[in-house]
Amino acid sequence: MASPRSRRKKPKPWGLILVAAVVIAVAAFLIYSAIGKKAAATRYVTEQVTRGTLSVAVAGNGSVVSADSAAVDPGVSGTVTELDVSLGSKVKKGEVLFVIDNPDLDASVVRARGSYQQAESSLAKAAQQRTQARQQRKSSVAQAKVAYLQAKASTARAKQSLNTARDADPADPLSVQAAKASYDAAVIAQKSSKTAYRQAEDNAEQNYSAAAKSYNAAATARTSARLDYKNASDDADKRTVTAPISGYVTTLSVRNGDQIGGNSSATRASSSGSTTNSGTTASTPIVISDLSELQAQVQIAETDRPKVKSGQKVEMTFDAVPDLTLTGKVTEIDAVGTASQSVVTYGVTVSFDIQDKRLSPGMTSSASIVTKVDTDVLLVPNAAIKTDSSGGTYVQVLDAPTGVPRDVTVETGPASDTQTEIKSGLTGNESVVTQTIAPGATGSTAGSSGSRGGFGMMGGGGFRGRGN
Repeated sequence: MASPRSRRKKPKPWGLILVAAVVIAVAAFLIYSAIGKKAAATRYVTEQVTRGTLSVAVAGNGSVVSADSAAVDPGVSGTVTELDVSLGSKVKKGEVLFVIDNPDLDASVVRARGSYQQAESSLAKAAQQRTQARQQRKSSVAQAKVAYLQAKASTARAKQSLNTARDADPADPLSVQAAKASYDAAVIAQKSSKTAYRQAEDNAEQNYSAAAKSYNAAATARTSARLDYKNASDDADKRTVTAPISGYVTTLSVRNGDQIGGNSSATRASSSGSTTNSGTTASTPIVISDLSELQAQVQIAETDRPKVKSGQKVEMTFDAVPDLTLTGKVTEIDAVGTASQSVVTYGVTVSFDIQDKRLSPGMTSSASIVTKVDTDVLLVPNAAIKTDSSGGTYVQVLDAPTGVPRDVTVETGPASDTQTEIKSGLTGNESVVTQTIAPGATGSTAGSSGSRGGFGMMGGGGFRGRGN
């Protein structure tokens, strides 16, 4: 039989379990508190200040165009016939593109030629009359002059006879009277011949002047008739439409049987498209482009116009050829902007340094025009630049020992899309804050802020100092 001691039950370890639970709970609390404090701390994303080259660029969008293209419009109306080219056809300068059927042009040539021949005949007749008037002026005036000179000589002789009669000793009154009568008659005859001489000069001059005016009028009429004849002949010749340059047909808006108008003549074009049409058309029938030399026409904002100059380097990309990047330079800038929906843009022509066969006129292009390049300068990310309430610019520098950022006033220079030049305020050995993650923020919800003087900045966007 067991003793009473052996029958006593062993105590259960509830107390030990309770103690252990308390210890674990305290430890968990301490760990959680430590983690919580760590999680509650503000975190900073930084980047090192660097020294390098800053390129500032202006963006533009446009399309690829041919450097040399021609819009072909014959300038006469009629029916399109013998069209033997299609969109994309390669043509040579002087090659016949199509012919215009218009019989009225032949009738115009016949009428104009007849008018011109008649004007030629009238001019010849007027020239003959002018020659006759010139000869008559010479002969009639000469005759009148001879008669006047003879009358003048007769007067001199009569005066001499009168003086001789008066000087005779003794003087014969009858002889003096007769000599005096002869002298008086000679004077009257001289005056009459002088008047006739002057009248002959006036009449001859008037006749010649009238003949000369008739000749000038006939010459003017002949010139006008000749110009009309030439224009009619030129219009008739325009019915055979030829290529003004060698290249490819990049626009074709007519087909055989179409009626075209004659509102314009062949002109140079700065760009080209690709369209087809039929029926009666007032658009340019054909555009020929030389695809051996392509360039780009892009539009820039009016605020960027003062920054862009001829000769600046350009980097071009193309939607149709995403793996292609070409360099080039600015060759031309529009002097006058174009307004569309209250937005003003300026056209810029960019020549390519090399030609790529994958490009064609009309392809969309994007340009990055380098307007300024600064070398060996301090650079910080744009996100590091901040402004205070007074408009001052500063960055936050994170000191390694304290882990707390401090505000440093800086002077900024030009800025690209990603970096800003620092002219003063930094040495280049600093790490600047680009993002401030607030306590409790995680992942994509983490924000950043920076403020001084009561002005807060979210996202580290800050002020972008632009020096150009």
